[in-house]
Amino acid sequence: MKATGRYISLFRDFISRYAVEILGVAAIILFSFSFITPSYDYQLKREKRRVESALHKRQRIVEKYAIRALQQAPDEWMSFPDLPEDMVI
Repeated sequence: MKATGRYISLFRDFISRYAVEILGVAAIILFSFSFITPSYDYQLKREKRRVESALHKRQRIVEKYAIRALQQAPDEWMSFPDLPEDMVI
């Protein structure tokens, strides 16, 4: 029990004596880590391609319905029962 208390006391003395140096080294290490950028570039490009693909797919669907609407006679009632709920023509 006495040995543990002694080690704790030595540790506290060490920390209090070299606190500025320890914090300085920690700050330098953390600062240098801030310049290391992870490879989000690849993930961002992949996500961009996925969103573009989904958007183009939705645009083709809307365009298909718009062409069908334009081909109908103006005095006919437009009815598209299979039109997705989030699309408006």
